[in-house]
Amino acid sequence: MKTSLPKKDNEIASVQFLKWTDLYLTEKPFQFFEIDTDCKDQRNSNLQFEEKFVAIENIRGHESSFELDRHGFIVRQFPKGASCLQASIISKENVVSRYFPAVDQLLRDEVEGVDQTFLLDWRVSGPF
Repeated sequence: MKTSLPKKDNEIASVQFLKWTDLYLTEKPFQFFEIDTDCKDQRNSNLQFEEKFVAIENIRGHESSFELDRHGFIVRQFPKGASCLQASIISKENVVSRYFPAVDQLLRDEVEGVDQTFLLDWRVSGPF
């Protein structure tokens, strides 16, 4: 999507991308969190990542222009996400017990046919 936003609204940022390997010619990328002890292959992942620097564009004012099937992401207001942590100490336990279920519900509301969700990576940033 091309916009005419001023240059100051753009940033260069480091982003981790899934790195292609020839291994993916014979097996799909995977990541497991629990592996049955009886499984012959005890790898929990075959993912490899690479860092790239990309231009990040400020999309304020264009949020409704994005579609999951076309752009790979959508932008939604998520007041429940902030409010579920507002009155509590930000900790891993509170994020997992309060925030994760709110994210799960948002995904189920927005994406048809969701069977299971998991958050691959998350971080709490401050100051608080």
